[in-house]
Amino acid sequence: MSEISAIKRSRVAQEGARRFFQTTELIASHLKRSSDKNLVFALSSKKNNLSNLLAASCAIHCFNYLGIRTKTDEQMVSQVTSMEAFETVEKREIYKEFLDLIGSSIQHEISLSLLELNYEEQILTAMIEKKNVYEERFIQNLTDQLEEHLIKSLNQYPTVFWIDHVGELTGFIPFVKSQILEETAGLKATAIDLEKNLKGEEKGDRYIELSTIFHLINKMQKSFEFSSTRDLKLETFPIKKILNQIIAYRLNFYPISKVGLFCFQDATKLKKIIYKKLLDADTTPIDYESLELDLTVLIRENIIEQAQKGPNKFVYFLQNLLELTFEETFSVLSRFGVSNVSLFCHILSFDYNQFKNDISLNQLSKMDFLTADSQKSLIWNVEQKLNELKLISLSRSERSVEEILNNFEESEILVLKNICRTLKIEFDDLRQVFQKKMIIEKIIRKKYPLKGPTSCYSMVFDIPEILANLCKTIYFTFFRKISCQFARVLETYVKIKEDKGLYLLGLKRIFESTANEEWVVIKIEELIIQRLMRRQEELAMIFNAENDAFLVNSFIYARLFDCNLSDANEILHNEPSFFYGDSIGLGLPKDMISPVSYIFAYDLLYRFKDNQEFLKIQKEQLKEMRNQKSTEKRDEIKKVQKLNTLNWIDKKITSSLMSVSAVSVNPTTLYWNEKDTQIVIDNLMIHSKLKDRKICSECNCDVSSSSCEHPNSHRKANAIDLMAQYYHFALTRIKQNWEKTKVPTIQELTDNIHIWLNEIMFPRLNRNITENDIDQMIEGERRGLSQKIAIAIGQKLDKAIYKKFKANLKKKRGT
Repeated sequence: MSEISAIKRSRVAQEGARRFFQTTELIASHLKRSSDKNLVFALSSKKNNLSNLLAASCAIHCFNYLGIRTKTDEQMVSQVTSMEAFETVEKREIYKEFLDLIGSSIQHEISLSLLELNYEEQILTAMIEKKNVYEERFIQNLTDQLEEHLIKSLNQYPTVFWIDHVGELTGFIPFVKSQILEETAGLKATAIDLEKNLKGEEKGDRYIELSTIFHLINKMQKSFEFSSTRDLKLETFPIKKILNQIIAYRLNFYPISKVGLFCFQDATKLKKIIYKKLLDADTTPIDYESLELDLTVLIRENIIEQAQKGPNKFVYFLQNLLELTFEETFSVLSRFGVSNVSLFCHILSFDYNQFKNDISLNQLSKMDFLTADSQKSLIWNVEQKLNELKLISLSRSERSVEEILNNFEESEILVLKNICRTLKIEFDDLRQVFQKKMIIEKIIRKKYPLKGPTSCYSMVFDIPEILANLCKTIYFTFFRKISCQFARVLETYVKIKEDKGLYLLGLKRIFESTANEEWVVIKIEELIIQRLMRRQEELAMIFNAENDAFLVNSFIYARLFDCNLSDANEILHNEPSFFYGDSIGLGLPKDMISPVSYIFAYDLLYRFKDNQEFLKIQKEQLKEMRNQKSTEKRDEIKKVQKLNTLNWIDKKITSSLMSVSAVSVNPTTLYWNEKDTQIVIDNLMIHSKLKDRKICSECNCDVSSSSCEHPNSHRKANAIDLMAQYYHFALTRIKQNWEKTKVPTIQELTDNIHIWLNEIMFPRLNRNITENDIDQMIEGERRGLSQKIAIAIGQKLDKAIYKKFKANLKKKRGT
């Protein structure tokens, strides 16, 4: 059972990766959602060529979804006052980078796709004309054309496009991509040590397009026996092996039946038309939404035309158009609600507008068709009851229920109404079901015949949505095909950004190493350099920059330091290299260095390390400053607390007793709670420790800042005096808001507190307390005393709230 479950999960993971997590899908998605589409148009303008629109989509994805930045936080704070303006600058810089890195990729992609379709059309035409495609002369002719094309395109197009093109011709790409997804569909490792992370690579589905191209190169090198594209230009043997694979794959790729061949040919013709329109859209500025509308209308017309030819032809056509297997084609259709292809094709032969008019005139809805078959049981139940009455001669009519409803004679209708009452059915419901049944059978089914239950007609209501979704899927399939290079460039941003996290972990380990761990430093640095060199090799291929060392390494620098590509290029060109040390001050050689270079990797590592050391020192200084400010702030808060210990209890009492007057307030929500007790305890602890406070021994007034009529009776206040002062203040505030509250004198409160303190301190002293013992209270005893006072204040406040609420209630009832 567990094995089956694991296999199922693996397949689901592969399906999800194919459908949702491909980078080309992510790029296209920003042109599907209206919110993202507006961001794309804001960056590139609505009327533009396809390259600019796709570059803008990639820039939006990098900035909004991947967190790629071209400015540091310090630059943001110092240079720009508006965050929105600053973000726009960064997006435009990323957009410009993409345009520089992409070049004429769409034109390359489409040109090679059109060449591939020409060969496909040639083979299909020969097979339709019943020529023997396995005849030596035909194969030789096709081989000669392909050989000339492969050699010419190898010199004409960048290597990455040529490899991609050969992968399509040989059928290697679907195989490689499927293999990557199968390998990565399992659970990801959760804990791998730093060394393994630096040596290894992320699973292939993280960067599906990059993984595909590099896996494809490895497979081609093994299958066709070459080590680099230079070998292909010098040797004929690998080219011969490639040609044999193309011929073998292509001649066995197409269907055997003539029907299937014609459908494949129709799909190929449509593909060529779509690619040419996309090519025109890349060479001249277009309104994107008009392009999307034109192409989806074209696709819709072809889909309807093929569907009207029959389900088999339709599936063949769709299979070649989407370049899917037979099973995958059915999966796509079922995703859009087409579980019965024959039914779908039959419905597309209807005059949709006429059908809609007919059902509108007859007041039929989708639900009527869905429930028509199940509601027949309503008529059947009444029919059964009617037959029972006929058997016992309680009904003289020999007609069926449907005949009675059709003729509508009063005596017979009365019998049906009685039966409905017995069966607890509304007669009007029965009549309505019958009428709809008649309309469907006598009008709809005759005019629009369909095999199967009545519920099949419900698909007609979904046809516009199904066609719209299917057309959009086909349209964006072509869009994804032409955006492979955009996806690869986008994935390089992601890959180096994630590498940066690994480098930071490595540097953290280096900074934490001791003097005896010099070997650790050397080992980690070498691992980082080797990883940087692997990135150099990948980028040199993707950017077609085998002779541009500074482009490749400037890109890595820009992603490590969050700056734009042009600034990174200028820094590497003009600033002294870390490779030569501080004393010499030489820059990197301009023309005598390869993109894949230990010197460049070493320089990048040490620039990054130096920057992180600087940031580490800055953070430590900032932390020290913050700690100092935090200490100062805590001291300031303490001072303020000492001066404002009565504020909270004043607000609590006043707000509670004022709120209870409101009509909608439940008084229980205002009652004292544990949190209030804790706050008062904390305030009393602070209040009882206040320094330089004086009271009058005669009237117990606070004379710290003012005098009373007993100037000779002033003395320094102790903890009990200050607690009594707080207690008295709270009760006085309660009385101000509820006059019926009785407030003891401050002397009475002092005596009560004295008694409580005696109870608390007696277990420790084993005697009654004296005045001298008050100042010897320990923290626990002071807190215990504060708790007793807090609870007493709470009880007094709750009583006042309850009394005031009752009084208000009586007053309202009296009025």
